[in-house]
Amino acid sequence: MPINSLEPYLFELKAVNRYPLDVLKNSVIGIDVEHYLTRLLPPKREPNLEAIGGFPMTLKTQLESDLKSLHELGIKAIFVFPGLLTEIQYNYLEQPEILPRERALRRVWEDRTTKEYQAESFRSTDFPLSLRPLLDQLLELLDSINEEYIISPYSSWAQLQYMLNQHLINCVFGSTDGLLLDNVDRVILNLEFENKQFKYLDRSIILARLSLTPKQFKDISMCVGNNFQPFTLNIFPHIPSQSTFPALHHFVLNGGSIFNTLLSLGENSRTMELYMKGCSALQFMPVMKVNGRVEPLQIDNDASFLSTPSKVPSTASTDGSSVKEASIEKIPEDMHEFIGQRLPEELFFYQSVGITAFDLCENLVHTNAVERLPLDMALTPLYQRLVTSDQSLELSGKILNLLANPLNRYYQYKKLSLTTYFNGARRYELVQRITPPLYFSLRKLLVRHTTAKSFDLVSLLSGLTDDFLIESTVEPPKSGDSVHISTNYELVSTALVRSFVLYGFVKENEFKLTSWGHAFDYVAHGFNSEYLLLILFFFKQFPDLNLSELIEPNDLKSINREHNKQAVLISKFLALLSMNDLKSADYSGRVSRPLLQFRSVFDKLNSAVNGVVNANLIALLLWNQDDLDKFQRDSKQWKKLALELPFRKSLPSVLLGIVSEQFFETYLDNSDLSKSFSLLNDRFGSVHDDASSELLKGLKAYKEAIGLVKLLAERELIADKEIVDLFTSSEGLVDEVITAK
Repeated sequence: MPINSLEPYLFELKAVNRYPLDVLKNSVIGIDVEHYLTRLLPPKREPNLEAIGGFPMTLKTQLESDLKSLHELGIKAIFVFPGLLTEIQYNYLEQPEILPRERALRRVWEDRTTKEYQAESFRSTDFPLSLRPLLDQLLELLDSINEEYIISPYSSWAQLQYMLNQHLINCVFGSTDGLLLDNVDRVILNLEFENKQFKYLDRSIILARLSLTPKQFKDISMCVGNNFQPFTLNIFPHIPSQSTFPALHHFVLNGGSIFNTLLSLGENSRTMELYMKGCSALQFMPVMKVNGRVEPLQIDNDASFLSTPSKVPSTASTDGSSVKEASIEKIPEDMHEFIGQRLPEELFFYQSVGITAFDLCENLVHTNAVERLPLDMALTPLYQRLVTSDQSLELSGKILNLLANPLNRYYQYKKLSLTTYFNGARRYELVQRITPPLYFSLRKLLVRHTTAKSFDLVSLLSGLTDDFLIESTVEPPKSGDSVHISTNYELVSTALVRSFVLYGFVKENEFKLTSWGHAFDYVAHGFNSEYLLLILFFFKQFPDLNLSELIEPNDLKSINREHNKQAVLISKFLALLSMNDLKSADYSGRVSRPLLQFRSVFDKLNSAVNGVVNANLIALLLWNQDDLDKFQRDSKQWKKLALELPFRKSLPSVLLGIVSEQFFETYLDNSDLSKSFSLLNDRFGSVHDDASSELLKGLKAYKEAIGLVKLLAERELIADKEIVDLFTSSEGLVDEVITAK
């Protein structure tokens, strides 16, 4: 979503106040994570982040440093993440034309490929840092240092407003969007620990300085775009330039009326509709309350979402909640028009602790799944096939069927679609109405373990045999599962094994391993099991893969044509591995669009597998309505379960792939291993003390991938012999480097 133009205007008007940090001593601060990360990582810091992908190298150090400074003052932080996109936010993504953010990324990529020297950041100041790819790793980081967090049902700002009203926090660190909220008087804009001060905005002072009423301020903000209404509305059709806050402010100060101008466009105009939806979303955004219910602030309920109708007094409303007093503001009957259709509170609870299924839930709620270009701003045949092939569309329908069946019957029969916005809009139908529902065949699979508590991928895969599957198959009665499972190991293992069925590693109904599934034993005995498992998923997804799709495009520069393809193949698969012990430094070196394109395919596959596992887990939890074990968990235990889910984190950056490319470009041309390693360490000394050792670790992991490919080839599961031959021949090059070192 775009960042509005208000903040620099407020600095220009000198409307930003400063206070010593000591003022916040012993307080509780609610932090809008999206705003905080955008502050922490401005475009000039890690300018190549979007070009290499992965988790920011400087973020962990900066976050820990900030929290240390807060703790020294006795300040407690609660990190609040945004949740599902509302209807109007989702509409912003459903535009056939290229979005401004995509246009900026594409322009920088074109400059990088046409100009020899180009140092411009891939991130524009007009847009915040993309949060969802970083979410799970950030949650893991916060959990490791015992910091509190919550994922909101929808808007993080609405959740922060509720927490402030309930005195759960004392102040809010967030963007200027907070000035739109009536009950938020002050907003901390930035914390400057070096200067030992913080910048804040006082709502009443700001409005007085701008000479605007709250209504006029909201009207202007809804036109320039904000978190609640992301579109930029041009209310003067005869003027082609976009609306800005200063321009509309000047218009209002000179007697103009935003609302009257909108009315002159016609009540049924698209501009007026967006304005009204934005105002409604701002006023009635649902939040998660202390009783667990998800509803607008205007509703005052005592009952928990766990309450049953029998426990509710006779004055209860039709949804099973007791309303303390009538709402002053009438809740619109058509909230689904600007928020989206309602999902159960239990699902929002799982989301709040990190068990998320954003894409699937948004597809169910908004009918249409949106697929836009990846970070590399290019469409490769592999990426397109991964998203739109018949196999992928069929799998998407199955997962939606799995998630929809524990929900309202409406979702079970709803017509759903996928629309790609790669080059214009193209729509695909998703068939999620399956009879009988998938859950009723998958529910027979229940992995039980009397001693293991925490999930371990290697432990599960090493014991995954036909006999194990037979032991894990039960016949529950019609009313539900007769055997409940409660430990993390049982829940995650059951969700993962059921996912293997959907992907074709385990036969449906028979519950026996297929030829692909028999490769699990090899994966389990590797040192990089999750890496090997993802590669196994890749070849399963593309059984008819050909060599050109795997090798092209590439940008490896070497005159040695004999080993060029081998080096390209090695570098691409090393780009999927992380470099350990990276320095907290900005990487501004070489970037590689082909490596990022290859990573985009695997990252999309990784995200899809994670969605399948999460959907299976959520369906399992939602169906087990009589299982009391799940009500015994506290917040920390739920968060621990979420953090144990496999394929949670997005893939690491392609930095190791870039290291590999630069090494082979030198080594293939001079055959001097010592000199090649020395040059490599010099080039990457700013981000790692010994890049050559990381390369060797990566090559050893790649050798395991070669072994997996050979195993699949022996079982005739890889169609293109050229692919197998290239993997086999590349082993000689890898051994040459490893043994010589």
